[in-house]
Amino acid sequence: MPKEQINYPRVRQIEQDGATLTVPDVSRVPDDICVHVGWNRAGWVQVSLSLYAERLAQIASQVGTDHEVSVYSETLSREEINKMIRALRKARDQAYGSDA
Repeated sequence: MPKEQINYPRVRQIEQDGATLTVPDVSRVPDDICVHVGWNRAGWVQVSLSLYAERLAQIASQVGTDHEVSVYSETLSREEINKMIRALRKARDQAYGSDA
């Protein structure tokens, strides 16, 4: 099953031994929600959100178990939206065939 991740956990820059390193922003990791597009050539496409169970439990505890819950990704940048559009077109064409 092909799968593409659209956005990634936010990062921060740190200085170490005279070099600038890009590392996950661990202060935000539990809150980051990432978007994925998955598909199969047999004929299905799915969009999913991945998040830490701790964050999901926190969201669920705020509303109880008898309510519908919406979970949103971080705000997507223009680049991430373009990546999602490309991934969805690729998934559509591979799963269902290309448009004539």
